[in-house]
Amino acid sequence: MLPVQCAMCRSDKIIPTATIHEMEKRYERLMVTVYTNPKAVFAKGGVDTWVTCAICGECGHIMLYAEDPQALWQAYQAQQKG
Repeated sequence: MLPVQCAMCRSDKIIPTATIHEMEKRYERLMVTVYTNPKAVFAKGGVDTWVTCAICGECGHIMLYAEDPQALWQAYQAQQKG
């Protein structure tokens, strides 16, 4: 869930769906990965999701969010069972 108020200054001037990307690879989006089996040499079972950011239009504070946190949580839970 994207914020409706800045965590730093409490402003409601939130830009909810900005895209953060690397300047080296123009317009490539950032992604986060959780591995279900991080110690494996191969077949680590990576689960990926895109990163979205929200920016406060008042103070500039940037908040990062995984677009599919449930998938990452499930991968983490599988990791803990392994």
